[in-house]
Amino acid sequence: MDRQNQKLFEQNYVKFREHIYWYIYKKTGKKELAEDLTADTFIKLFEHPEVMRDRDENGIKAWLFTVSRNKLYDSYRKKSVSKGKVDVEDEIFEIIASDDVDYIGELISEENSKQLIQSFSVLSVEEKEILELRYKEEMKFSEIGEIVGKKEGAVKMLLYRAMEKLKEELEGKI
Repeated sequence: MDRQNQKLFEQNYVKFREHIYWYIYKKTGKKELAEDLTADTFIKLFEHPEVMRDRDENGIKAWLFTVSRNKLYDSYRKKSVSKGKVDVEDEIFEIIASDDVDYIGELISEENSKQLIQSFSVLSVEEKEILELRYKEEMKFSEIGEIVGKKEGAVKMLLYRAMEKLKEELEGKI
């Protein structure tokens, strides 16, 4: 790798390492696995310097999330390790209860949090992931589409339907 590519790699590593690490850690709950998969993700970036040259910052970020997601799924397949629904629902609850989503965050109180967590059972894994990428990782629809392998319009529709499911599920409960 030439000097310019090495510098680009270092800049992207510094910029995105924590995002990728926390994305994986929240999915696995295992520090060592998150560290290993984060390292594997950046090794792949190192092996493909054209990604850093040919894409803008958002494109690189989307590429890294796609690779980390694939590494995570490979890890699940190899080790038959998966998290239960409750953990995924807790993760989504944290996203929606965060300051990033004011319109839902205002609805949440201590006594309502359990209702909200239970309401996530109506969402598919894909809908939960799209919610996370949109509201926690603050990604654009086009970036999410690249990660999950769908067109931008399909991502928007999935997000809209997920929010409608949540609204319907929560109606009268919160």
